Amino acid sequence: MKKNLLLSCVASLLLAGAGHAQSTVQLSTSSSTKVVIGGAGGSQEGAGGDVASLVEDVTAIAEGLQARVASLGDQIAASSDAETGTRALDEMLAAARELQESLGRDSELWDEMNGMMDNWAAKRDELLARSQTIPALKPVADGWQSRIDEGLLLRQQILAQAAESEALIEQIEEQREVIIAYYDLDLADQALETMRLMSEELGTMNSTMSSILAQANVVAKPPSVAQE
Repeated sequence: MKKNLLLSCVASLLLAGAGHAQSTVQLSTSSSTKVVIGGAGGSQEGAGGDVASLVEDVTAIAEGLQARVASLGDQIAASSDAETGTRALDEMLAAARELQESLGRDSELWDEMNGMMDNWAAKRDELLARSQTIPALKPVADGWQSRIDEGLLLRQQILAQAAESEALIEQIEEQREVIIAYYDLDLADQALETMRLMSEELGTMNSTMSSILAQANVVAKPPSVAQE
């Protein structure tokens, strides 16, 4: 019994070394609302190092989008003619493109995420193999699987956000000529309303980033491991 207890303790410690990255997020679609985001903290080893880097990258993306959304509302409100309206459109398009490039399949974040998941899967498989002779390692392998499951959910959220930003890019490009035509006909109100609707979609993505960052922190949290 003492031997089993010792093995259980050792197994639990294999995951406990990964620190818990914490983040406080207040993301809003309002241009007047400030964002408060804290990145991953503490010493990280093993899986924790991978997650800490991931949380920092997601945090940077969220902060960048928040900054753009915060200034975009005032910029659109001040778009009284085709020139200022075009500048607001360019800023909106740049924000959507930056988000898509940061989260898409060709992004560094995507490569980082896949590398992390591959690393975790290898650890899980190794522990599963060793658990054939050391049963106390099986709960640790299950812990890695739990973390992988949360990582898959995060990856799904990231892909969905990337797809939304791609759709917004297409919408902005399609509506550009329409908005300019409104200004040429002195229909600034219609132009502003069209831009406002697209800006709201960007604001929704801004809020969604808070959910993505929250899920990144779930992934960063070491899972519970049952002791046999």
